[in-house]
Amino acid sequence: MKAIDEKKLTISLIKDDMINYKLVSALQSLGLDSLDYFVHLSTTIFTLMGFDNSEQLSDDVYQIYLQKIKRVKKMDIKKSHASLDALALEIYLMLESKSPKRAAARMAIVKDRSVLRSKSIVAAA
Repeated sequence: MKAIDEKKLTISLIKDDMINYKLVSALQSLGLDSLDYFVHLSTTIFTLMGFDNSEQLSDDVYQIYLQKIKRVKKMDIKKSHASLDALALEIYLMLESKSPKRAAARMAIVKDRSVLRSKSIVAAA
């Protein structure tokens, strides 16, 4: 079996979270007590994206995630998963932009550039 890369895995989990949200919400709207059936994939998604359960995962990021997930309620996913795929990618990109992993990578790039500049200044002197 070919190993799935982390981005594809995360996007797949986001799609699964949306489908689960749609199902549980629909059951809830029918009057069934379905909240126990949420699979809480967001915890795994946030961990894969580099967030931990501390201050890094701000309420703002989580609220944005939930707002975007809720859009699935209006989608007809029986006909096509194209809109689901697009929303999953949109959510992934939003999380990636706020991810501590990405921030750390940016800081490493800035540090590397600073070191390179320092070396070129020393070499020129």
